Amino acid sequence: METTFAVYIYTICMTVIFILAFLCWIKRKEVNDRARTILAIINFFFGPMLAVYITFLSAGKVSTVHAMFTPALCIGGFYAFVSIMYYPIEVIRPNWLKGRKLLYPLIPAFLITIPLLFGIRFRDILSFNDIIEHWYSIDVLIRIFPVLYIAIGSLMFLFIPYNWRKSSADSHFIRLYVIFAEITAVFFFWNCLAGSQLVSDIHILWCTFFTLCLGYYELRMRVLPPVDTQDLPDEPEPIQEDQDDEDRADDLWQRISHQMQKHEIWRNPDATVEIMSRAVGTNRIYVADCIREHTGLTFNDYLNKWRTEYMADKLRQDPGQDQKPLYFEIGYRNRQTAYRNFIKFIGCSPSDYVASL
Repeated sequence: METTFAVYIYTICMTVIFILAFLCWIKRKEVNDRARTILAIINFFFGPMLAVYITFLSAGKVSTVHAMFTPALCIGGFYAFVSIMYYPIEVIRPNWLKGRKLLYPLIPAFLITIPLLFGIRFRDILSFNDIIEHWYSIDVLIRIFPVLYIAIGSLMFLFIPYNWRKSSADSHFIRLYVIFAEITAVFFFWNCLAGSQLVSDIHILWCTFFTLCLGYYELRMRVLPPVDTQDLPDEPEPIQEDQDDEDRADDLWQRISHQMQKHEIWRNPDATVEIMSRAVGTNRIYVADCIREHTGLTFNDYLNKWRTEYMADKLRQDPGQDQKPLYFEIGYRNRQTAYRNFIKFIGCSPSDYVASL
């Protein structure tokens, strides 16, 4: 009964993965980076692997020994995690993974594969005592390393430098991806530790849900940079220490307005009240209070009001233009967020606004 349920669950997951792979592949040319191509290839790789596992599970050839850190699970999960790393890297730094750089994420996987080429034999790990007793053994280290790498490697995305003027990522996407990856690492460790079919089912379900979320984000929500990035505004200049006396005498509201009007800080998808406070030379509390006093808005609402009013002005000038590049231009990396804020401050959706013109 347990095996039948697992086969049913895995078949659903496999179907979802294949559908997502086909959708990403068919729509890969709609974007100017390789994110959808990478996501399609990853899922075309995962789907057959799951199909093979379903076949062995149905035939009763999957071991029923509840061993911990089985080699197939540890090493297979490691390759799966390394493969899925390509997608966020492509989103954060479009077209950076070229040539030899394509091999960089695979180097750790290659390292643990080398001992397998020499026919290393794996012992069963049935308890923590087995790990402690044989922790120095290469066959134990090979299985422990992937678990540690997945947990630590997920944090790497927080430190990948990117140019928000050319990338479709922002800090929110990166933080959310890391959270999902860390949860995946927890499920992976739990699966390796428990060695039970039920935990394996939960792990597969979570991984499928994670993949489904990536597909939905890629196909429905991600805002893409325009092909020609030459028209993007220059990087705002920092406030100079040698300002003249007149500039120093400007009050806080004038300095905030200067940052919004001239330096267009609202174009930065990662703009925060801290960034604004550093730009105007004061602390975040004074900035937030000043904006609230003059506009009645929070900093985020003030930022989004600038963005939506700029977009509305652009649509008035050219109602027939493509709206998607405008989302990127005004600092949004999520189509749903841009749409919601446009309705909030303009009173209708962008399409209805254009129709009204």
